[in-house]
Amino acid sequence: MDPLPQTGPRFVGWLTVAACVGLLLPASNAATGAGPLFEDTVAPILKGHCADCHNSKARKGELDLSSVAGILLGGEKGSIFQAGDVEHSHLLELIEKGEMPKKGDPLSASQIETIREWIAAGAHFANPP
Repeated sequence: MDPLPQTGPRFVGWLTVAACVGLLLPASNAATGAGPLFEDTVAPILKGHCADCHNSKARKGELDLSSVAGILLGGEKGSIFQAGDVEHSHLLELIEKGEMPKKGDPLSASQIETIREWIAAGAHFANPP
């Protein structure tokens, strides 16, 4: 008895089913390689450390970090980051130097790394305006 003809079609059938299921399921951000999403990773950090001074009402430095639209708009010095370019990110520069936040605890090394990874991966938003 040759086992290949018996197992071959089952294996091929399994691959076909797996491929079809994969086509029907929505792709996750990780699966598409898009990188971390702002709403999942960076927003909680900014809300906890920055939004008291940089919100739609306070807007210190003309910067609103409480909304995606505000973040994309930037502040009085323009854009606060360039997607994919951590070396020219004003946001990272200020938090790495400890200049921001001015009030409260500074960001931890892991929080700074989270923001760095988000920018490096292309600064993706779940629902950009």
